[in-house]
Amino acid sequence: MGLIFSLCKPKNRRPPPELIPFSQFLKLPSKALRIVLHELDAHHIFELSQVSAELAALINPAHHTFDHIEVNISKEKKSISFYNNWQKDRPLTFNFTSKRAVFNRTVKFGDLRLPMKYDPKTRYHCSTDIYEECLQPCLDFFATIFSCRGGIAVVNMDECTMRVRQHTDHPIFKNNLVAKLSGNINPNEHVSLQSSIFPEYVLLEGIIVEFYFSIPLFDLTQLINP
Repeated sequence: MGLIFSLCKPKNRRPPPELIPFSQFLKLPSKALRIVLHELDAHHIFELSQVSAELAALINPAHHTFDHIEVNISKEKKSISFYNNWQKDRPLTFNFTSKRAVFNRTVKFGDLRLPMKYDPKTRYHCSTDIYEECLQPCLDFFATIFSCRGGIAVVNMDECTMRVRQHTDHPIFKNNLVAKLSGNINPNEHVSLQSSIFPEYVLLEGIIVEFYFSIPLFDLTQLINP
């Protein structure tokens, strides 16, 4: 595996790209190394971070800033996506699944190792049965190679009300996290919802809710607490 880049030549005479083995990458002059790292796109930066801990340590997250990171936590979708130019540029997405499939490589998120396969259309697919436990080390690792101006956490409250609270203060969100919450709410869950979300509201930029209430079991006046 190697990194391709072109050396400057006289105008109208473009040479073929030169393949630099990763084993030689660290031998580049420090200035040239910084320039190359700065010019790489997010996909290649991630791939470079997988080669060795030495190369990962050279990556400056300030050089690779996204508009926002989106974390999905639901039965239907478990993913981490990085967005620039919303709805224009395709996001860099990592999907997590417990389904059995052919995974042809291992991805490293710090000390965490997960089986993975790469699809050019849908990007990275990682295999795990415990996505919620993997989320923290994944965010920790991404914070070392990428920077984000803010974040969105898409959480289905039917499954676990504590997940928003666990991650609202992660440095990768820059205290600019919007929580998008959905699910079914009944009287027994109201106390749990209130205790798990609102004590941490000062760390949230905003909350978007799409709840389904069990009427007549749910007393709507519970939402209006003085």
